[in-house]
Amino acid sequence: MPSVARSLVILAVVDGLVLKPSVQRNHQDSQGLTIQYKTRRISQTTQSLEETGPTCLEAHGIVGLFTAASSSFLISITSRQQIAQVQGKPIYVITGVAFIPLSSQNDAVTAIQQANQASQKNPKGQKPGEAVISSDSSDDEGRLYNGSGEESDGNASSILSEPLGTNEPKERGEGRSSVAEDVFQKRGLYGRFAERWFSRKGWSSEAMAGLGMRDPPANSALSQLPESKDNLGTSTAKEDKPAQIPQLVNTNNDESSDSGKSNLAENNIIQELLPKVLSRAKMLLTSGNFYFSYDHDITRRLAIQDSKPSDLPIYKRVDPLFFWNRWLASPFIEEEQHSFVLPIMQGFIGQKSFELMESQEMQGSATKNQEAEGITEATEAETIQESTLVQTSNVSKRSFLLTVISRRSVKRPGLRYLRRGVDEDGNTANHVETEQILSDPGWPPSKNIYSFVQVRGSIPLFFTQSPYTFKPLPLLQYSMQTNQNAFQKHFAHLKRRYGDIQIIQLLDKHGVEVGLGREYERHVQIYNDSEAANDDKLKFGWFDFHSETRGLKFENINKLVHEMEPEFDAFGYTVVNAGMPTKAQSGTFRTNCMDSLDRTGNVQSTFGQKALEMQLQEEGFTINIQTSIESTQWFNSLWADNGDAISRQYASTAALKGDFTRTRKRDYAGLLNDFSLTLSRYLHNTLSDYLTQATIDHLLNTIPSALAAFATSIAVSGPAPISLPSLRGSAIDACTSHVLPSQSDEELLDAWTALIPFTEQSLRAGPFKESVLLLSNKTLYVCRFDWNAEQVGRVQGIELSAITGVQWGAYITNTLDEIQADETRNVGLLIRYQRGIATHENTSSPSSDEDTVTKSDDPGASPRKGKSIISSILKTNLDTATITSTPAIFAAKVLPSSQSSSVGSQIPPSERDVVKMMCEEIARAANTARGSNALPIDSEDKKKGDGIQVEQKDIISLTEAQRQTGLLEKATFGLRKLVWS
Repeated sequence: MPSVARSLVILAVVDGLVLKPSVQRNHQDSQGLTIQYKTRRISQTTQSLEETGPTCLEAHGIVGLFTAASSSFLISITSRQQIAQVQGKPIYVITGVAFIPLSSQNDAVTAIQQANQASQKNPKGQKPGEAVISSDSSDDEGRLYNGSGEESDGNASSILSEPLGTNEPKERGEGRSSVAEDVFQKRGLYGRFAERWFSRKGWSSEAMAGLGMRDPPANSALSQLPESKDNLGTSTAKEDKPAQIPQLVNTNNDESSDSGKSNLAENNIIQELLPKVLSRAKMLLTSGNFYFSYDHDITRRLAIQDSKPSDLPIYKRVDPLFFWNRWLASPFIEEEQHSFVLPIMQGFIGQKSFELMESQEMQGSATKNQEAEGITEATEAETIQESTLVQTSNVSKRSFLLTVISRRSVKRPGLRYLRRGVDEDGNTANHVETEQILSDPGWPPSKNIYSFVQVRGSIPLFFTQSPYTFKPLPLLQYSMQTNQNAFQKHFAHLKRRYGDIQIIQLLDKHGVEVGLGREYERHVQIYNDSEAANDDKLKFGWFDFHSETRGLKFENINKLVHEMEPEFDAFGYTVVNAGMPTKAQSGTFRTNCMDSLDRTGNVQSTFGQKALEMQLQEEGFTINIQTSIESTQWFNSLWADNGDAISRQYASTAALKGDFTRTRKRDYAGLLNDFSLTLSRYLHNTLSDYLTQATIDHLLNTIPSALAAFATSIAVSGPAPISLPSLRGSAIDACTSHVLPSQSDEELLDAWTALIPFTEQSLRAGPFKESVLLLSNKTLYVCRFDWNAEQVGRVQGIELSAITGVQWGAYITNTLDEIQADETRNVGLLIRYQRGIATHENTSSPSSDEDTVTKSDDPGASPRKGKSIISSILKTNLDTATITSTPAIFAAKVLPSSQSSSVGSQIPPSERDVVKMMCEEIARAANTARGSNALPIDSEDKKKGDGIQVEQKDIISLTEAQRQTGLLEKATFGLRKLVWS
């Protein structure tokens, strides 16, 4: 089997970065890699280490290449901690990474030197994650803070190379603090906003410069890193300016002038945001939530582990659903550099050992509690805590090892309110597979190994929630059929993986949650009544968690366990002996609440307790974890740590109700702690989650243009739950069926989607909404479409014979950043026509400035039919039309080319090409309807044409848009940028 490099050396030479496995040092024929600067080309090398100089960085593995705009960085693992061992194979958590720029040798050398300095910052005797922070310190100005509470310089050079999180993470279950302490010690999480609000220094000019609040100089993209830094990454020269990210040179000279300007504008915006993205990426990777193993596949549960040796490299054997650095490692994968591809997984891995007395009458007498973290490394070994509960010298004892592994999916990844529900492929947000493994500490083949698997995930329906209220109302999206399609795909996927599914829903049966809960139950019933279910129907259980546990009676969770006993007996658990499965788990529990965090975590830990008791009973031990709280703390703390980890990854705080999971008791102190965590979550949701989400999308390539989109709008829209081409195609079909029934004598010529102003007869009023344009041989229809309900709303018809002019050109509606102010990409069309001659509006829906759609308690209800567009428009003739005509306009802005659909690998047409084509089609149809002719748009003698001419003229020029941009609009955008980035 091709092995992964367990330790390697990274050197910055003249041509690029050299990567060599440490075991091959001092060998002339040793095979390594060279990654060329700027081009990022990977090639093999046999260069001797002695020829390159003493500057090098020791690494424990490679995460991959991080590329944003024209800058690239090699991500290496600089520190790790062993936290478990499975079948004798160690498992590690990442505690430190370094980002080494691929811009030049000088930049790479500087980064390597700073990474080496940072690796020595944790003094002896300091507990993992400890950092002294004082708001009164003079060094408080202009600093960012990483996820460990560790200070780092606010400029780019520190962010480039300092491996944040080099200090070990806090011991699990420790370090609880108040909201103020959390916010203060992690100011970097809240951006510049909290940096100043939690400092007594105020907004000094030096601090503003250090935080990048001034406009960068024009040549900032080409500026270099400073040459020297102290151990904390602070500039040694007082007059040093904040360093900028080095930008790689664009060597492609074949691009057109327009596309070159557009790319330059986008690159400049990303370059400005890049220091914060790098800081956030490091904070994510060193948060103690990413795990790896050189020998063991941690992405696959025990039931599907292949016990036979394989010739495939480990990255080809892992489960793609939990392979988190697949995109980052793709350059090495494409070059088949197997030894440099180390799969990492986000989630949780914890392990506890315990001992039981071999006595059938024993009720939970555990006599030894030892964390199995750092088992082989003496410096990381945990203190063994012994408490003899039963003194019986004649009674023998047996040791066990309990391991909990949670695996977070790479599909629909992200944070709480920014990723909800399901997508069209059936992937849900916050999908986590949790496996509980019971084994002998030495993993002997002759002893049984037990595995019990559960899953959690968001409700598999399309819905959203606002992050700006403590109890937001879930809003359902799309039609009943669209939801049902995604619902079926989701459970088809789960059944293929796990077999039978028992749904455990923990939503309230009253208040804001009940509507979504009923829809979920309704879709289960539809699924069970359909042919898709066959004989494998879904089992649905609704346990109102808050109602059942009201009055701190959390022991009532056992009611649910008792209800599920038939399913526990039917599903069973996996048993492996001598590398072969002797029993297989035939189904699993899918648990969810609204976030699938706190209530879900409590129930899953209780289910894990039930499974463990069943497995120990099979081994001849009777134990009641629920009643033996003191002697089974190893179980409670392990599951509490798991719940906190999953919660931090999705909601940025520890889990609520964690005191019950940890102690099996619930009191008012826990309620107060939950209130503190709720406030902290609210701050994260409204301040820091947006940039974190954009960073996650970029790391996984979920949205290729995630950083540019965030930098442009200072918001995260995320990947559409339904693919845009599919959704737009469905919208066009729905509008066509509604407007042009099959019996109509009109012929559909073309159809598009475009952005139109919220208010009719205006160019800039209100937010722009994507609508459907249908061009027939008689009429141009403008269909406002409700994308959530998938229903046709207000429809306006413009008779082609009433059109007097067609114009296209720059259409600038926002000048707050370079991309939205780019005249080559922001283009649109303007149609002039005579209102009152033969122009009529759809009477099948009420006339209003707002979109009007079918309102129904049934989200799957069909659109209101009423009169067809044909009967309400075409039957009206000139005799009944208004005699007096007035000039009118219709404007539409072309969608960005990045949102356009393309076939295969074809490059989508530019915005200018699209708008020119639309205008030519409309003008040609209008001239045909009028019986006149017009020369082509590019004709030199346009005056000879007697029909509609397509005119190229700015609709709203950049200069005009700048005059129309008000101070309030600028201040609002500036505030969002200040807070969210």
